[in-house]
Amino acid sequence: MTSSAIRAERPTRFELGLPVQFRPIGGSEWTHGTSRDISRSGLLFRSDTQVPLGTELEVIIAMPRELTGSRAVHVICTGKVVRNLAAAETDTNFLALEITDYNLVRLD
Repeated sequence: MTSSAIRAERPTRFELGLPVQFRPIGGSEWTHGTSRDISRSGLLFRSDTQVPLGTELEVIIAMPRELTGSRAVHVICTGKVVRNLAAAETDTNFLALEITDYNLVRLD
């Protein structure tokens, strides 16, 4: 398979700086972050918290009415941390989540 064919199969990513809340599945305390980009299969987001590879997370992404075109929506998804990139010059971590399931919850 050629590299262009591999790129064609990759889901479209949307660069969106949206509020994100996350916690380990079964956890009780939410941590905050900001999305960098999202696709139907993955999420890249920033956080001050480091999360070990393989950790399964529950994530809530707040999508405002201006973005959805009608109602504000929360995307509630679960997935596994597949990449954790720490920025050396800051305390910011970039976490890559492979999304395994998601639901949309309308807020209005």
